[in-house]
Amino acid sequence: MRNVSVKVRLIISFLLIVFISTSCLGFVSYNVAKKEVMEQILYSGQESNKTLNTFVNGVIYPQVKNIEFLAQNINSAEVGTEGLRQRLNDFQSAHSELINAFVGNENGSYVNAPNVKMPDGYDPRKRPWYKQAMENKGEVIITNPYQAVSVDAVVVTIAKTTKDGKGVVGIDLNLNHLTDEVKKVRIGKEGYAFILDEQGEVIVHPHEKYGSKVSGVQYEEIMKQNSGELTYMEGEEQMNAVFSVNPLTGWKIASVMPESEAEQEVAPIFYTTLVVVLVFFVFSLLLAYIVIRSITQPLQDLRNVAEKVKEGDLTSKVQSKGRDELSVVGTSFNHMIDSLHSVLQTISEKSHLLASSSEQLAASAEQSSQASEHVAAMTQDITEETIQQTKSIEKASLSVDEMSRGIQQIAGNSQTVSLASSEALERTEKGKQALQTINENMSMITDKVGELSKVIERLSERSNQIGKIVEVITEIANQTNLLSLNAAIEAARAGEQGKGFAVVADEVRSLAEQSSNSAEKIKALIATIQQEMKYAVQSMTDSTDVVHKGMKNVREADEAFRSILQSITEVTTQVQEVSAAVQQISAGAEEVMQITKNAKYSQEQNMEKMSSISSAMEEQLASMEEIYSSAAALSTIAEELRDNVDRFKM
Repeated sequence: MRNVSVKVRLIISFLLIVFISTSCLGFVSYNVAKKEVMEQILYSGQESNKTLNTFVNGVIYPQVKNIEFLAQNINSAEVGTEGLRQRLNDFQSAHSELINAFVGNENGSYVNAPNVKMPDGYDPRKRPWYKQAMENKGEVIITNPYQAVSVDAVVVTIAKTTKDGKGVVGIDLNLNHLTDEVKKVRIGKEGYAFILDEQGEVIVHPHEKYGSKVSGVQYEEIMKQNSGELTYMEGEEQMNAVFSVNPLTGWKIASVMPESEAEQEVAPIFYTTLVVVLVFFVFSLLLAYIVIRSITQPLQDLRNVAEKVKEGDLTSKVQSKGRDELSVVGTSFNHMIDSLHSVLQTISEKSHLLASSSEQLAASAEQSSQASEHVAAMTQDITEETIQQTKSIEKASLSVDEMSRGIQQIAGNSQTVSLASSEALERTEKGKQALQTINENMSMITDKVGELSKVIERLSERSNQIGKIVEVITEIANQTNLLSLNAAIEAARAGEQGKGFAVVADEVRSLAEQSSNSAEKIKALIATIQQEMKYAVQSMTDSTDVVHKGMKNVREADEAFRSILQSITEVTTQVQEVSAAVQQISAGAEEVMQITKNAKYSQEQNMEKMSSISSAMEEQLASMEEIYSSAAALSTIAEELRDNVDRFKM
């Protein structure tokens, strides 16, 4: 499309828009008209179904009322009587649409009017109408239509049980009039109607035989539902059907219309729409040509002037008339030519100035280049000196770092000594307190030993007293023993009479001996106790001397601990002062090290800046060279620009 002219593109676009819009309009109009026609045809079919339903009800319902009247007035016992026959004849004569009227009872009796002789063995109880009525006592039953035997007609039997419920009265209704009316129905031109019974067998159908069982998807769909619409294919033609069920009989009534009939109805609309579209298309083509020419002609003029401007002729102008957009574009194009003319004149003037300025710029660039080389050399010298300073600062930083670590170690040792001094001070204080406790305990021991010595002395005195008492007891025992001996001698002298006294004397002597022995033991024991008491008194005396010496040593140790405590206190204070001083020195060393690091960092930054300055000077030198080259090139360009401007005709 890019190689096609604007005129052709506009015509094609305009025609496409017109063609698409008119085609859509025609298509929509045709389908709307077709839909309306189909709705009218379907509505006609629905109305036809309503009419047929009404007609069926008009044929069947009066006979239902007639059979209800007969059933209320006939008993089964009347079957065979002349009176019942006459009544049936009168009824049948009054209703010519009936083929006959009849009554059958539970005994098998049967009567009909007009009187028709039935075959031998005819039993009404075996007939479907009789069984169906008996199964639905008190209700009117309507059989499916069937072909009558006596006459050439389709009939339906309407029956009901008699008043006593022991018989059935019925009538055969001729449906020929109904089938004729259905066959006359036309929906549109080729549409038709048909009726099916509850079993799907044909009652009346223009294309199917009476009583035949219809088959096909459309009939299956009709038998499934009470009412509705459906579309199906009949041969090669599409058909539309509307169906409903008669509530009185249960028959399906349907109206069928071919789709082609609707298409025939809307065909004139289609052709009319097609003609309108073609006429409108031709008219649009002429209008498009006129409108597009009015657009493309000014564009062609604009193109011609642009070609002249391209060749350097700035004297040509677009002839713009009117106030439309293209005229505005032409006027703007003329203004653009005028502006271009002014610009070229200005460029011509400025190109002369540019050439002279370029020469001056080249000279200035040359001088700047030389100055930049000198600055670059000085910068290189400063950079080398900065590197030497940085190395010296690094060495100083290492020395300060080592000194800081030594000071930190001294500070740590001072802190350890301070802690040890504090701990020794604390332990000395505890030792002093322990000596004071020992001194107090030794004083208490001295007091207790003195008291114990006095007790032992008193015990010694008591032991002496006990010894004296034991000596008295021993003397008494000896005398008692002597007395008992004398008594024994006297008893021996007395003979038999002195035997009892001799026994007593013997016992007394025995007790005296025991007392004497016990007294000797006590005496020996007291002697031992007295000896041990003397030893204890001596030991107590020795212990008292030892305790006094211990107390003297404790006092001397207490004085020594006091001196040690005072010395440790002084040492601790001095160590703490040394530790504080070392910490201050360490902090100062840290500060010096930090200052050294900062100085090193500053030197490194200065060195980086000097490197940057050196690089910048090198870049500036290169830029000066480029400026010099650019100035020379610019001078050449100014000459070329002046030559190009001279090409234009102004």
